[in-house]
This record gives sequence, structure tokens and C-alpha cells, in this order.
Amino acid sequence: DTSACKERGIAVHQSGRDAITQHVAQYGMALIVLTLRDAFNQLKVPFPSSGWNLNWNCEGIPATDAKIAVIGMGLIGQALVKQVRAVAPNTNIMYHVPAIFRDV
Repeated sequence: DTSACKERGIAVHQSGRDAITQHVAQYGMALIVLTLRDAFNQLKVPFPSSGWNLNWNCEGIPATDAKIAVIGMGLIGQALVKQVRAVAPNTNIMYHVPAIFRDV
């Protein structure tokens, strides 16, 4: 609460709305790619080692065949969709905007 902070001499600052949008969207994009490629199940695969080959991460779903869901289409959601479209323009993207945030 800003008035309580003001009473106590605590400075309150608000970063710009766009300050971290791209960074968070990029983390989201990284998680999408890692999930589609089943990378979290591959974390313990030794690299490089005997028997290692380039097929260790071939399982998974290509982004072009994926269905991606986004909850909320604020600044971060919109930035994430732009990044997905840049990588895989035909990916099926579903989104939901809660009723309280919709313009009616």
C-alpha cells in the first residue's frame, strides 16, 4: 500500500510495463521449446560420452504440429504469441482471456 509506505518514508517505484515483458516472453518461449522436444526428460543424458549421438533428443513434437495454449493476452501473452509465430507461423495457438479483463 503506497500510503503506508509514504508514512514510513519508504520510496515506491514502478518499473515500466514494458521493462520485463520481452524477457518473460523469451523464458516462456524457451519453456515451450524444451517441453515440445521432451528436453526435461533428457537432462541426465551424458554429453558427450561413448555411445552419444545426435538422435538423443529427436522425440517430441515439432512446433509446427503443436497446439499451444496461452492464459491471458496481456503484454506478456501477446509478446509470447509473436515469438511463437516467428518460429512456427502455422502453430495452433489457443488463448483464454478471463471475463473480467474482456472489453464488453
